[in-house]
Amino acid sequence: DYASWSLTADVNAASPKMAGIISALLPRVSDKADLWIDAELRKDGQVVDTDRFPIRVYQRRTLKQAVYTIGKRAQRVALELGLYAWPTDKLPATGLVLVSDNTADLSAAKAFSQAGGRLIILPPDQGMGDWGVGDAKIKYQYIYGGEPHAFDSEEGVAFVARDPASPYTQEFGPQDFAYLYNADKDFIDATAINVLVSDCGTLTPILHSYAKPSFFEKTEGHKRKIPVVAELDDSHIFFISMNTDGRVGKNPALDRLLNNLLSK
Repeated sequence: DYASWSLTADVNAASPKMAGIISALLPRVSDKADLWIDAELRKDGQVVDTDRFPIRVYQRRTLKQAVYTIGKRAQRVALELGLYAWPTDKLPATGLVLVSDNTADLSAAKAFSQAGGRLIILPPDQGMGDWGVGDAKIKYQYIYGGEPHAFDSEEGVAFVARDPASPYTQEFGPQDFAYLYNADKDFIDATAINVLVSDCGTLTPILHSYAKPSFFEKTEGHKRKIPVVAELDDSHIFFISMNTDGRVGKNPALDRLLNNLLSK
C-alpha cells in the first residue's frame, strides 16, 4: 500500500542573537591536550542553563626564524605567526619565503628550492590569478567545480581532511581542520572555497577535500582527492588555496601546519 499526506503548520521566524561572551582561561600544556569546558548560565543565583563541549588546547610554537614576504597577505601571515618578516619584491637565492603577490616572478622557483629554499604560495592579493612556477602552472577551481569563487566567500566546505602519512600533518587528528574561526568576521565560516589544479607538475595533497563523482563514475569507496594545501613535485614548494585572512594566529592547528611547512 502507498499513502501520502500533507500537514499545514505555522512556523514562527527565529532570530537568534548573541547574549554575550564567556571567557575561559585555559591551562598551559606541554604539547596539546583535549579538555572539556563546562558553562553555566545563572539568574538570581539559580542555574538557568548549562552546556559542555570539548576543546583541544595547543602549546604555542613560534619559529625563531626570519622569512621573506612578497605581497600583503604574505606579510600579514608572517606577522600573525610571530615570525621575523622581511618584505621583498623578488625571490632571494635561498631561505624561507611566503608569496601572495601574483605579479611576482617565480620562474626561478625550482632553482630556489634546489638550493635549499622553501616557498609557500598563498591565495593571491588580487583576483584569482594563476601561478607560473617553472614549467608548472597552478590555478584555482571552485571546490564544487567550475570557476573559482572569491576566497572570502562563505559557500564552501567546513571540513578538509589531512593526509595522516604526510610528515607535515602526522601530528593532527581527523577533525583538526574543521570549523576554523575567522577573526575578521568574528564567526566560523567555510574552511575552504577553492581547490588547486595543476596544468603541469604533480601536486601532492597535504590537506584535501574530495571530488564529487559524476553520475556514471564508479568510485568504489575511493573518491578522488582534490588538494587545498599541496606540495609541487616534492620540491618544498607549497600551495595553499584556503583563505588565511582572519584565521592565522587564531587557529592553532593551521598555525602549526604553516610552521611545519616552513621547517620540516
